Amino acid sequence: MADRYDGITIGFIMTEKALEESGIMENSKSFEKLYHINFRRDLAYDDTNVTNSLGNTVDVIHTSTDDINSFVFELVAPLTLSESSIDVAVQDQFTDRISLFLAQVLDITTSLNNSAKDDVTVDIETTGVTPAVGNFLCLQEVSKITQVEIIAVTPIAGNQYTLGIAVPLDFAYTTASGCSIQNVDMDVNGSSTPVHFQVGPKNDFRWDITRLIVSMVLTTAGDDGLFGNLGALANGQYFRKENTGTSQNLFNVRENSDFRVESYDIVYPIRSTGGGEFAMASRISFNGLDKNGVVIRLDGLTGDTFKSVIRDNLEGLTKYRVKVQGHVVLD
Repeated sequence: MADRYDGITIGFIMTEKALEESGIMENSKSFEKLYHINFRRDLAYDDTNVTNSLGNTVDVIHTSTDDINSFVFELVAPLTLSESSIDVAVQDQFTDRISLFLAQVLDITTSLNNSAKDDVTVDIETTGVTPAVGNFLCLQEVSKITQVEIIAVTPIAGNQYTLGIAVPLDFAYTTASGCSIQNVDMDVNGSSTPVHFQVGPKNDFRWDITRLIVSMVLTTAGDDGLFGNLGALANGQYFRKENTGTSQNLFNVRENSDFRVESYDIVYPIRSTGGGEFAMASRISFNGLDKNGVVIRLDGLTGDTFKSVIRDNLEGLTKYRVKVQGHVVLD
């Protein structure tokens, strides 16, 4: 239901009522999400067409009196343009955002009891791994996910622990939630055994990943010929989308310039005059017409993950973390 005139895409939002009555599309909610483009409010109306202040006219397929004062009109092509443009309103996503560190899973754990919103402690049982201050706790249930730093560890008995967390829970997780202990710091040694960092949705939930944020803290200045402030890596750190059947390699990084050619957005902040540390930061965006033009979609039903694998010794970095950002997909 979109027509192109002189390179301009024009869509028409139709209310669910209009779609049902017109019989144009059974799944009206999906259609409504596809086209977030509205005509201006200053419209002239009669029984057969609607005309805006520029003289652009469209046929009316359905309009009832209670719809006339709405900013969304039920319109369909053909559209006659008397100008080279038309006023539109583009609507951003309104689903839950995703902003998570790529993480090394240290242990799959079990929640011992149901949590309440705003709890600052969580009781868990591990399979033998002892959680440590500075690790992260990850909880995931339905479409909600929490990844939070552990600031206190109190033994209960055996492999059971009470974990103090840095930020209160924003959801009442139950004992059915997925639970794990994670390491989000990538300054590890993967030269002998590669170290995997990943994140992904569970069950029938899907995420759209739109960008990566890379952050390093360094003791000396970095440049494009180094990895952080280390020498260029022998093997490199690769990033990929992976599921149980297929994988898609996105890019490999051996030196900082590899981040630049993938993103262009890379900076080397200098430390303050009073001391502090050097740094390197990069932003890699996937969506947007001036970028790759796509999102990286992760589907829990096929076990999709966004993964990065470290195959060199990065222990010389002071701090290194990578965060993925995007949103939950809702049909």
